Amino acid sequence: MHSLLKSAAVALGPVALVAAIAVPASGQTPPPPPYNPHPVLSADLGLGGPGQFNAIDDTGAGRLCYMLVAPGIANPTGAFIGDGKTHTSVLALQPPVGGTSGACADIGHDLAQKLVDHAGDYAVYVQSAAYPNGNAAEATLTVQIPDKPIG
Repeated sequence: MHSLLKSAAVALGPVALVAAIAVPASGQTPPPPPYNPHPVLSADLGLGGPGQFNAIDDTGAGRLCYMLVAPGIANPTGAFIGDGKTHTSVLALQPPVGGTSGACADIGHDLAQKLVDHAGDYAVYVQSAAYPNGNAAEATLTVQIPDKPIG
């Protein structure tokens, strides 16, 4: 049952994230699903299983909502989005204790826009007890920018 829920989280991650920020603050009705007007950031953690990072980047609001699934990492101690060259953290993420984590964070317009404009310059890192000074998993970000509603 536990692995079924993790598999569902991987498959439904982007859909669940859209629901987290789909209703505008002004109370206006959002467009009907499956349209998501926000860029989607992703990273395949390549763990030989369902290791994945998905995020909705609302650049206008400076808000990022994400799900991180990394069931193959024992005792994760940290996670972050960092500069892909220097490995310097630009945004702390919740470590995937129990295999998953997720949250929404106010990151400011500048960082939100940089992550979209230069996604390939950033990576997702997951640290563990076995790799306290290194990274148990690392993957470069990619971005998908929607251009119009589907349908």
